[in-house]
Amino acid sequence: MSARNYPPPNNLCSGASYISSVALNDQNSCNKASSEVTPVQLCAFSLENTAFYTYYVENNGISSIQLNNIACDNADLGVDNTGFQIGFFVGTCGALTKIGCDVGAGGSVSATTGWLPAGTQVFVAIDGNSGSNCSYTITAFNAMVLPVTIKYFTAWKRADANRLTWLTTSENSFSHFEIEKSTDAENFVKIASVAGRGSANGNTSYSYDDKEMRTMQYYRLKYVDIDGNYTYSNVIRVGRDDLTNAKVIFNNRVTSMLALRIIDMPTDKLSIKVIDNSGREIKTQNVIINPGENSFNLNTGSIPSGFYYLLLSGENYKRTFSFVKS
Repeated sequence: MSARNYPPPNNLCSGASYISSVALNDQNSCNKASSEVTPVQLCAFSLENTAFYTYYVENNGISSIQLNNIACDNADLGVDNTGFQIGFFVGTCGALTKIGCDVGAGGSVSATTGWLPAGTQVFVAIDGNSGSNCSYTITAFNAMVLPVTIKYFTAWKRADANRLTWLTTSENSFSHFEIEKSTDAENFVKIASVAGRGSANGNTSYSYDDKEMRTMQYYRLKYVDIDGNYTYSNVIRVGRDDLTNAKVIFNNRVTSMLALRIIDMPTDKLSIKVIDNSGREIKTQNVIINPGENSFNLNTGSIPSGFYYLLLSGENYKRTFSFVKS
């Protein structure tokens, strides 16, 4: 029997787990190598299993992280292989700027930033030495303790709903979550409120089913404390190609022109590509889809006779069809 592991949300910067002076129990055994940061940014030669964390600097000055109780599955290779490569970054996910890196090995590893102003959001990427898969506790110093600490916020596509799930590792003076959603990742509306029920030191899981699904939906959590102060989670996106009623009509045997009709597709910027049997891109045309019926002509006169794929790809839609050029 074979299985495929599922990388945790903090395999990506956008899913970074919040850390503070309250130790977080975690592990990097299911994480994949990051494509968002480079090995040299983590003082590393290569990346195999990168985990992302984030915190806010509490007071002007240096900050640091500490990993304790490190237990790795390759400890028999020697102590130098049972540690971590660590990179510190500021900025935003997708536009991270390195501010430092360090390497440490053994049962405990620490790393320190330079001077930073209070309120700075720091992102931390750690990767196991020699691909070490490890469990550990991770703590940040000179870091704000948030009223709620989220380990992950993610979504699963069910047949009847988008299931949102999240897990807190601590809740202090915390009131409730507000679930917000959007169709454009900018304008959000509240769809539900969920009372907090966690403790100051322990994992608590939550879930919510959104049954009013669309082909593309964005979600975020609003964390509200007992004083009414609030912060937001990362934004997650859920695409549902299975919900679209779009009709794509064309003759699957063409000569000099492929006449394409697209009906009832959500407004979108669509890329139309012709791909040959070897996967090579032969022709590309970008179009705008408007409500109702859309008609496009793709010149295929210069394409050799043979079997091809027609790939339609947009924010809200992605499908592949086949046709024969004669």
